[in-house]
Amino acid sequence: MERRVIRREEDRFRAADGASLHWRRWLPSDPRRVVLLVHGCAEHSGRYDGVGAWFATRDTAVHAYDWRGHGRSEGSLDRRDPLTALRGDLCGVVEQLRKEYGELPLVVVGHQLGGQLVLRALADRVLDADAALTTGAALEAGVGGFPARVPGLRWLARFAPSVRVAAGIDPAALSRDPEVVRAYRDDPLVQTRIPAALAEAVAASLRDGVHFAAAIRVPVLLVHGEADAVCPAAGSRHARAALRGGGHALHVYPQLYHDVLRESEADEVLGHALRWIEERGL
Repeated sequence: MERRVIRREEDRFRAADGASLHWRRWLPSDPRRVVLLVHGCAEHSGRYDGVGAWFATRDTAVHAYDWRGHGRSEGSLDRRDPLTALRGDLCGVVEQLRKEYGELPLVVVGHQLGGQLVLRALADRVLDADAALTTGAALEAGVGGFPARVPGLRWLARFAPSVRVAAGIDPAALSRDPEVVRAYRDDPLVQTRIPAALAEAVAASLRDGVHFAAAIRVPVLLVHGEADAVCPAAGSRHARAALRGGGHALHVYPQLYHDVLRESEADEVLGHALRWIEERGL
């Protein structure tokens, strides 16, 4: 397959409340579709350079942004209902992409908590996407892992929301590739601690279950590693069971850890994802 030259760009995006968000793009000369990458909690969009380049060399305009309070973006998440703020940013970015690309199909790819944000926004009919793909989605609480169980978290979230608590993400649980683990540990933009308000909001969202998935009306592909110790694969299985209508799929890879797109099988996972997208005419 011929690989087309792509260009990488970095820019800023102004959120509805004025916060300046960092934006990355991987652009082919003549895209057939648009993909928006939504990273997970405590990380940033720069970790997705390989994924962005992979899609871009396959006729896909790829965009990603750093969440507010993450990476190189401004803003904070030490407020009441921080997940609503994150969802607002997500919908704002999608609106901008729709203006920029017109009728091109748009697929939103969400990792970990980013996956949950995407699915909930689709269920509430506030996200204008043609399809969604999640990897290691944070949909169910597991034993240990993310988010960390912090004593008095609800109290902290209410009375000291900006106090930072452990994110609860073990780098060794991300990938079987030691280089991926090392890069995560050494990355100055990766956070090991997050605001108590965000940690409690995440914990509460995981207690809610996945019944909301029944309201989603666009095709969804749920991708998970069976050996994911950060966000259990059971969450994606339960979400798949809750989805209604056709076009949905669940791919669980037996030996893969949490970051399925950074395992040695990443090309296989991405290839399956692209075929699923193309089979839906996108």
